[in-house]
Amino acid sequence: MSSETTRAPRVNRRGSQCPAWCEQDHEHLVLPNLGIYADHHRSKPIHSGPVPYVNASIVQDGDGTGKNVIAAWAIGNHVYVPVEEAAEFAGFLEQLAFTTPAQLQALANDVRAAAAVARGEL
Repeated sequence: MSSETTRAPRVNRRGSQCPAWCEQDHEHLVLPNLGIYADHHRSKPIHSGPVPYVNASIVQDGDGTGKNVIAAWAIGNHVYVPVEEAAEFAGFLEQLAFTTPAQLQALANDVRAAAAVARGEL
């Protein structure tokens, strides 16, 4: 008889089983005044550069749908990218390394303008 005990899989507060890579503390109140917990599944941040707050992680809604996205974080802002589009997004980021701050600002303005047109605001 083995003395090894079998540990139950981790689950979030909704009962959604954590993927093997999930490092999220599901008992953490993200908005204490509203009683909102961290139900999503999130991996440990992955960062290969010198700045830890510029990183990527795997995120999955805690609703049991099982759809993974990549969260790219940079200085407090983030974007969620479908896993299927992550390689293309990474290539885009690599190209941005060759742009100037003024070019990046122009691109940001262009993205905002395109979104406004798509929403029918312009």
